[in-house]
Parts: sequence; structure tokens; C-alpha cells
Amino acid sequence: MAVANIVELLVALSWPRSVARNGLDYVCSRLAEAGNPATAFEYLRRDLTPLTLLDIPHRSWTALCRVVLGPDDGVGYVTGLLRRVLSGEPISALLTDRRLVSQIVRSAPPGPGAAGPAADQPITTRTVRNA
Repeated sequence: MAVANIVELLVALSWPRSVARNGLDYVCSRLAEAGNPATAFEYLRRDLTPLTLLDIPHRSWTALCRVVLGPDDGVGYVTGLLRRVLSGEPISALLTDRRLVSQIVRSAPPGPGAAGPAADQPITTRTVRNA
């Protein structure tokens, strides 16, 4: 359910659904192989396969990996979106994190599926369910 909630958050913040879902699945599979977020991020940022599979620029790919896996603070505490959702932080709280929202919106890939929120519906009022 956490992955589905993250996909809905990304979609609400201008990411195409298929890119969000498939990109997140790819990140999670590499995280499972790597065993920790820092190693997974180092592997993923150099991996060119998702650029072709998802048809997104490298900038969007590395930003997605960084947002989902989070930066390591140097002492092993990772603050990525995946950890925050798995630890029970509600999606509504994540939407109040201006830095996170800005990172997600700015890194959304260009394209027909990435039109963004409707002009008459601000990001903060979009419905994202937290299961």
C-alpha cells in the first residue's frame, strides 16, 4: 500500500502515472537487491535502463531516486519518501513539506502525461488517499 500511496502523491504533483508506478517499482526492486538506500541510489543514478524504459530525462530519473530513497545524513538515517511513508507519515503531512513538494514538481518529466495539476485546482487541495 505504501508504494501505491507514493504513486498517487507523485501523480498529484505532476508525474505521469505510468512513469511514477514503473519508476517506483524499478527503484524498489533495486533497493531490495542493494540492501540499503545509499547503495541503491549509487547504482540507480548510473543505470541508464530506466531512461529508455520510462522515456524520461536523466535529471528526472535521479531526482525520483533521490526523493524516494532520500539522502543519507552520514550516520545512517535516511529521510526518503519511502521510509517516511513506511514509518506511518500520512500523505497529507508530506504535502505540507514545501521542500519535498517543490522537488517533486520541479523534477517531473516533460511530456503529454505530465501536464500538472489543473489550473483551477491548487496542489494542496488535490485528493491523495493515505491507506
